[in-house]
Amino acid sequence: MKRLALHAVVLLTLSACTESTRPAAPPSPQGDVALSVTAACPTPANVVVHDEAGLLTALDAAYPGEVIGLDGFFGITADVTIATPGVTLTCATPGSGLFAIAGSGVQDMLIASASHVVVDRLVLDGTQAGDSPYFAANDLASYFAENIRFTNNSVTCSPGGECIFVAGGIGPVVSDNHFQATAPFSGIHLQADAEGIDGARVERNTIVTTTPFVGFDFLAAIRVFNARNVVLADNTVAGPWANSLGPQGLSMSVITGNRVRAPPCTECSSQATPISPFARTS
Repeated sequence: MKRLALHAVVLLTLSACTESTRPAAPPSPQGDVALSVTAACPTPANVVVHDEAGLLTALDAAYPGEVIGLDGFFGITADVTIATPGVTLTCATPGSGLFAIAGSGVQDMLIASASHVVVDRLVLDGTQAGDSPYFAANDLASYFAENIRFTNNSVTCSPGGECIFVAGGIGPVVSDNHFQATAPFSGIHLQADAEGIDGARVERNTIVTTTPFVGFDFLAAIRVFNARNVVLADNTVAGPWANSLGPQGLSMSVITGNRVRAPPCTECSSQATPISPFARTS
C-alpha cells in the first residue's frame, strides 16, 4: 500500500507544521450484493468489450463522451487508465466488471486521469491489487481528473489498501456504491492535490470491513480532507474501522444522515466511531 502511505506521511508532516490470455474468472466475492448493485445496465454502450485486450483497444480509440460497456467479469494484468474526457465505463450485462489477476502487479485497477470520467454499475474486485480498485487524480501536470463520477458499483477493496482514492479534482461524486473491505488501510479517501476537491459529494454508500482496520489512527471508512462545499450524506459504515467518518479541514459543508451498523463478524469489537446524524461546517 505504497501510495497512501506516502500521502499519509505528507499529511502528517503538514499537520505537524500547521496543527492477457484470459483465465477463468473467479466467482465474485460479493455474490448477491454484486448482483443487486448491478441489476440493470440502463446506459446504452457505443462499444462493448469482452476482455482486457478489447478494453484497452476501446480506451485507446475512445472519443470524448463515449460509453464503453463491459460484457462479462474478466481479469486485468496492468492498471487501466481512462485518459479521454467524458468517457463512461459501465456494464453491458448485469454483473460485468474487472478483477486484478494475482501476481500481475496491478496497483490501481482503474485510473481516471481526465475530466468527467464516469465508472458506473460495475463489479470491481481489488483483492489482488496493491493499492485500490479505483484512483483519480489532478496534479495539473500529468493527471487532470475533475468532476468524476463513481456510482452504483460493487467493490471489493484492496487488502492493506483502499476502496477508492481521489487526490485532487473539483466536484468528485462517489455515490450509491457497496464497498467490502478486508484489513483496509483506508476506505473512501478524498483529498486535495494541486487542484482541490471542492464540491465533493459522498452519498448513500455502504462500506463494510469484516476484519480490523490497519491504517493510521486519523484515517477512516470515509475520509474527506481539505475542501469546501462538501456533502457527506446517508452513508452506512460497518465493522472495526479506526473512525467511521474522518472529515478534516472542511468548510461550508454538510454532514448528515450517516449511520453506523453493528460489526458483521464475531471477532470484531465495536470500534467504529458513531457518526453524528447532522453536522454543518462553517
